[in-house]
Amino acid sequence: MYSVSTNFDPYMSRTSRTSNATHVEREPDTSGIRQSLKAALISGDLSDVQLAVGRDYGPVKTFSAHKNILSIRSPVFRAMFYGSLPESCDRPIEVPDVHPTAFANMLSYLYADRVDLNNESVVPTLYCADRYDIPLLVDICSQYVLSDLDEESCLMYLDMTINWHAGTFVEPCLMVIDAHTESVLLSKQFSQLEKNTLELILQRSTLQAMENDIYKAVEKWATACCVRSKEEPTATNRRRVLGELLSLVRFPLMSDQELLDGPAASGLLLPAELWDIYRYRHAATPPEIPFSAQPRESLNRIMMLHLPDEIIQGPAMVEQRLLGLVTIVLRRGDDRGLGFTISGGYESGSKAKPIVVEKIPAGGQAYQDGRLQHGDRIIRVNGESLLAATHNDAVSVIRKAGNFLVLDILREKLLGSNQH
Repeated sequence: MYSVSTNFDPYMSRTSRTSNATHVEREPDTSGIRQSLKAALISGDLSDVQLAVGRDYGPVKTFSAHKNILSIRSPVFRAMFYGSLPESCDRPIEVPDVHPTAFANMLSYLYADRVDLNNESVVPTLYCADRYDIPLLVDICSQYVLSDLDEESCLMYLDMTINWHAGTFVEPCLMVIDAHTESVLLSKQFSQLEKNTLELILQRSTLQAMENDIYKAVEKWATACCVRSKEEPTATNRRRVLGELLSLVRFPLMSDQELLDGPAASGLLLPAELWDIYRYRHAATPPEIPFSAQPRESLNRIMMLHLPDEIIQGPAMVEQRLLGLVTIVLRRGDDRGLGFTISGGYESGSKAKPIVVEKIPAGGQAYQDGRLQHGDRIIRVNGESLLAATHNDAVSVIRKAGNFLVLDILREKLLGSNQH
């Protein structure tokens, strides 16, 4: 999924993602204007400005462009070339802090309304689009990330978002991490996180995992950090690379046995710290400790996906079918809508029915996103289980959610089918 290059068109009517591509349905382009402008960009014909891009990321790449076209499409370029203090175009204009690939994507969009994105270029391209005030390109990049965001990709996108100061995706990435903390902690990407990204995660009270599992992941991260810097992963070195992050692990929430088998055995906590934690839990007058003892808010929502028999063996199920768990992140539209309705729910005195997607009206947010399907069974919303929810409860959970919804859904797949 991560190496796929996707071609976006601003006049697209709908996008849909499979396991290895994003497909775009488009209106046919018959004018030829975009092709001509794209050719002028590539050839540099009649260009009157050069931009030297990407010094902070390696070799500089110089782009030839046209001031009028850039200024028509971007108010930042208009101010740069035609403002009260216009840039001199006698020599290439330095743009050191934008990646050349992202800048090329932006130019392609400005000239021809087309952009090629993959999971490595999308966040730098969004940063570039935001810097030059191109909101439609920001929206295209945002939709790409949201359509690719799941428990496997959330750490990568969170790392990139923080590194590129593209705050748009921080909230949905963290919501996916909250909803799937246990699997995220076990992923290979977790040990590769930047330190400031790890700090942001550990600060959260909404992580849905036991503290011992969080500790094990942090210890693994510290070991990997030592290996990357070619240091022995001794307890001293791991404490040093963790620094203040060590205090974000809520050691008082771990049992005595977990403390003995974990931080005591590894030497990550000092004997005096372990003794203080023990006294904090058992002494009549507990000492002050540098570790929080506040339970994480969503601890009572940690659950394995054990489904009631009536859901697994519902009327639509046959022996030749399997259930696949899918995570979809949706963003609310400008009208605050999500573009789908639900049916089902547990009502007293009647047979239990799962919460399912009933309708996806054409033109709505879910329809434009293209991934949600009629009949999808909604298991969790932002980490909150709907397995035993009434219809009204499910509606309330969806309505009270913020700008983003992390939907964990069950989707029927034919046995042996290649359908995703």
